[in-house]
Amino acid sequence: MVVAPVAGTVTLVANTSHAVGITTDSGMEVLVHIGIDTVQLEGKPFSVLVSKGQKVTAGEPVVTVDWPAIRQAGKGTDVIVAFTKPKKVARLTVLSDGAVVAGAKVGTATPKA
Repeated sequence: MVVAPVAGTVTLVANTSHAVGITTDSGMEVLVHIGIDTVQLEGKPFSVLVSKGQKVTAGEPVVTVDWPAIRQAGKGTDVIVAFTKPKKVARLTVLSDGAVVAGAKVGTATPKA
C-alpha cells in the first residue's frame, strides 16, 4: 500500500499507474513514483485507488502494489517522493533514511508564504 505523503488534490495519475501527483493547497507539487523502471510493467502490479481531481488527506491510500510481482520482474521497489516545484518549498526536512511503513512520518515540507 502506498499512501499520500501530503494532503491536496490529485493532479496526475500515470496511465501505467506507477505514479501519482498531488498538489497541496499552498501550491507544492508532489510526485509519488512507485518503483524503479516500473513504467515498463504497463500498470500490471498496481491498483490505483484515487482519480484526478480527487481530494486526499496525508496517509490516505492511493495505490496498492503487488511487490512480489515487481521483484520478480527485476525492478526496484523504492518509492520516490519528489517535490516538482522547488520554488514553492521553503524548507524540506527528512526524518528517515531507511525503510518506512505506510503512514509513518518521514519528513516535513514547509511551503513558501
